[in-house]
Amino acid sequence: RLLAAVQRERRGGLELLRETLSVVPRGRTAAGGFIVREVPPSVLEGRSTLVPWFALTHPSREGGDPLLVSLARRERGGLPGFVKHKLLRPFLRAWMTSALEQGWTPEAHAQNLLVQLDRHGGLTGRFFVRDLEGVYADLAFIEQAHPRCADVVRSLPRVRNLADDYDQLELSRGCRSSLHTYFLAGPIWHLERAGRARARGTFRRLFLAELEACMQVASKRAPGRSAANPEAFAEWIFDERARRTPRPRLP
Repeated sequence: RLLAAVQRERRGGLELLRETLSVVPRGRTAAGGFIVREVPPSVLEGRSTLVPWFALTHPSREGGDPLLVSLARRERGGLPGFVKHKLLRPFLRAWMTSALEQGWTPEAHAQNLLVQLDRHGGLTGRFFVRDLEGVYADLAFIEQAHPRCADVVRSLPRVRNLADDYDQLELSRGCRSSLHTYFLAGPIWHLERAGRARARGTFRRLFLAELEACMQVASKRAPGRSAANPEAFAEWIFDERARRTPRPRLP
């Protein structure tokens, strides 16, 4: 509910499959439960498809090339260049919008990160996140940077307090792990496997170079911190959020 309100304020980030309802039968937790998620209209109407990242890089059932390799061949370009321009760059731009302007980060691994394809099977540059358990929302930043969402922050249900119930002490870990743990160990690892004939580490180096370029664009100056260091990167995220937070007027 909160992130939907934030995304109405600032568009252009990673998109969410909203969780309308979730149920676990009382007294039968071992039996599991279910979550109802909202599917985008373009998918229901057959105008697009959402594909988990790992499905792009997995060989076909017949043992043929992964879908990503076929898409790159159709574009008549090399795989690293195709991945850089069609996957990594648009993904990181969307991630930065979500992290710096909307105030949240996801566990961006190869199952929860969905890539949108158009009706012809081409990449659209839009990315979706499912499973909101792995989302870290900076409530203080959202309340200050998005005044229209302040009432939603204050109305969130709580058991103890907002900081404990919504993992506010884990925000730094969320920033450290979103890309440097989940994305590197998931989507990037799958890319390395799909492009097995390439030199090992090609896509990791591409990713870190694109991440550093995104940091420089966001800061409008050299970031002063290494994109490869998760601790330094998390500090940079919080510094950038602070820089974008309206400061109180003093008499």
